[in-house]
Amino acid sequence: MVRYTKPKVTVAIISIVALLALSNLIISSLSQIHGQLLDPTSNQSNSSVGKITEIHLGNFRPLAVADNPNTGKIYVANMGSNNLSVIDSKTNNVTQVRVEAYPSAIAVNPNTNKVYMTDFSSNTVSIMNGDSNNVTKVGVGKHPIAIAVNPNTNKIYVANRDSNAVSVIDAKTNNVTQVKVGNSPGYVAVNPHTNK
Repeated sequence: MVRYTKPKVTVAIISIVALLALSNLIISSLSQIHGQLLDPTSNQSNSSVGKITEIHLGNFRPLAVADNPNTGKIYVANMGSNNLSVIDSKTNNVTQVRVEAYPSAIAVNPNTNKVYMTDFSSNTVSIMNGDSNNVTKVGVGKHPIAIAVNPNTNKIYVANRDSNAVSVIDAKTNNVTQVKVGNSPGYVAVNPHTNK
């Protein structure tokens, strides 16, 4: 059971997006403009779980988070401000990168250092080079809402809520194949070991 003192950022249970990133845990609040970076190995806080650092993210609705353990970068998709916060976990410095309308999900291929974001309103996926922060776009289905990466095959899978399909992006060529699935797919995951 995790206990903590009252944080500066209110985090609703249903809106928490959290992941372990280089022994840090980042917590993003759906309705706030800050995230909290938690280092569970530190005892430099009043909290019984470790040191919590507040980090300014986007202007509104940080919604999804992913990390690249190879580079120490943490990525937060800010749905309400149409940008991506790139956090250097070593310094906590934040760079804002502009993306398409309503980024709603994010995934990283640590092998290629590419970051993939679904752009819900523009029916695209933004692809960011993790070295340069340059962004390109690929068209997918209607209202892409979830994304997963298989780092072993370099394929990206996108659940398109309103076209009843999963888009499969070959990251080497950015060619897209549509695979019809059931009604309104909302989640997608891939096992890189079995490629299923």
